Amino acid sequence: SMAEVTGGASFFAYDDEAHKMISCNSMDNVDGNRITNVRRWYVFDDVLYCGVRVTDSNGVDRGAILRWYGDKNDPWQFHVVGWTACEAAELAVYHNHLYVGGWLTASQRDCAVYKGPEIPEGGMQPVDVNEPEWPMIWRNLDYDPDVLARNQQYIGCLEVWKDKLYFGTFTFGYAI
Repeated sequence: SMAEVTGGASFFAYDDEAHKMISCNSMDNVDGNRITNVRRWYVFDDVLYCGVRVTDSNGVDRGAILRWYGDKNDPWQFHVVGWTACEAAELAVYHNHLYVGGWLTASQRDCAVYKGPEIPEGGMQPVDVNEPEWPMIWRNLDYDPDVLARNQQYIGCLEVWKDKLYFGTFTFGYAI
């Protein structure tokens, strides 16, 4: 079984105009959820999203998609706009839907790809901890039933090219 995640994530804000650090934050309370890993930042229609791993306010180890609402004076304004069973490690928009490539969590023991709802005008809006997780559209278990391999494979990237969504996987050879 997977060990409980005990580490945290640190976010840093830098003022590019003033060439100085604004501050940092442990992000241990975003809508009552504790961020435990930060993976990918993604901008779509001038909205900044972030894929993370959380221990949610119900104590579940899973993925979340954050949206940034802050500014230079208060950079720590994030809200959860979506949930996945896997850590939200990779993000891409395809046909106006945010897709997530997920890494293993205690609640999902193989990597997967998730499809978010259609992105509304103005961007995705905050959701509550009990909102359903986004649907899984591909999972490694359906491709490779080998348990040892499954526990070592992760989504490596998501990319849109020539109107197709591509993704890859990679293997941590040392993660048994």
